[in-house]
Amino acid sequence: MVGDTQTGDTENPWRTMLIGGLGGGGKAYYALDISRQTANTSGQKFSNMTEAQLANIPMWEFTSVQDSDLGYTYYEPSIDSITGRFNQIAKIASDTVATGVWRAILNNGYGSSGNNAVLFFLNTETGAVSTKLTATSSGSGDNGLSSPTPVDTDGDGLVDTVYAGDIRGRLHKFQFSKPDVSNTNYILAPSGDANGTWRYIGSVYESGKPITAAPVVTPACTGSSGWQVMFGTGKLNENSDFTNTDTNAFFSVLDGGTSSTLTVSSSSLAEITPTTSTVIAGTVRNWSTPNMSGKKGWKVNLGAGERVLSNPSLPPDTGAVLFGTAKPSGDLCVAGSSGYLMAVKVCSGDIGGIAVGEGVNRVIVGGYGVSASGILKVSNTYTDTKNKQTIVCNQPDCQRSIPPTITSTGSPAGRYSWRQILSR
Repeated sequence: MVGDTQTGDTENPWRTMLIGGLGGGGKAYYALDISRQTANTSGQKFSNMTEAQLANIPMWEFTSVQDSDLGYTYYEPSIDSITGRFNQIAKIASDTVATGVWRAILNNGYGSSGNNAVLFFLNTETGAVSTKLTATSSGSGDNGLSSPTPVDTDGDGLVDTVYAGDIRGRLHKFQFSKPDVSNTNYILAPSGDANGTWRYIGSVYESGKPITAAPVVTPACTGSSGWQVMFGTGKLNENSDFTNTDTNAFFSVLDGGTSSTLTVSSSSLAEITPTTSTVIAGTVRNWSTPNMSGKKGWKVNLGAGERVLSNPSLPPDTGAVLFGTAKPSGDLCVAGSSGYLMAVKVCSGDIGGIAVGEGVNRVIVGGYGVSASGILKVSNTYTDTKNKQTIVCNQPDCQRSIPPTITSTGSPAGRYSWRQILSR
């Protein structure tokens, strides 16, 4: 992932940095200074740097030697669904600096010595750990925190809340907070509040199945307060995962903001079980609109062995969440899998409106079957010349002359998006 950060250097106050992990190859993160991708005022760039100058590109490493709670650094970075910005290099709330501090927000990955689920905040300039938070996750066997999604919930330009899942199936919440006046709940604290600190709040939901992708988060639906957190379950990290036929799901769960009643029960979610049919455009999925009365979200049941292995997205102006599913071939020596592009209306649980096919054969569905040479991944949609939100994925079925789109619910009134330059 790549992001711009402030350095504190008056001559070079900003830098562009790249942070990467090693996946299954090692227990480490590294950072590079890639600010000079284009020529500076002296005409200097990567291609004509001296060896001494190139030696300054590596910034730091953070490894399991420094902290044994760091595991194999599997992660797919969280990305803003509108701007495409990486969310994990950000300015966060601080108890000592009202204007916030720059941090890299990283999960500890899997296979650490303690099998804990840990969130790290690293100083972007030095790589030093400024904050380490361990989530409560009972159970035995391997565990570790998956890719986190940072959120600015009060609109002050600073990250104050982080959501992330773990291998044991819990969706965790971390927040810059302080006790309320009755000392029964933790509430959001403003940056610079000496009583505020980053802490683990608890689990929003306990699915019982591994969560390996980052969630997406959006303000709660009309009539509710808080945030709607959406995520899927499933993993494909070990040989035995290729033949696993467990039933996984994709969830939308309301975080109502009250820490003492944070965890949502399974009975509080509406169940959605898709049906499959074949049309001229291919294999599709649909379902009836669930009864959302008194519910705090919904759950879409997937087929045996089907799972969510990549980050979902929130296509603008659609009111839907878009995600991909994958069902491995069952043979670790054979490449490929099957899967579906899936879209669900965030608030109603109705089909999300994927449009496939041409002319009279065009249909609007909740899921579209895709043959994949690898793991199906969706990216941010884009608006085509006909003002349609076009689905982007890494498989040929998304690269047809008429690719699948997702229906819009209408553009918002006023300015669509903007970038605010904050004094902080």
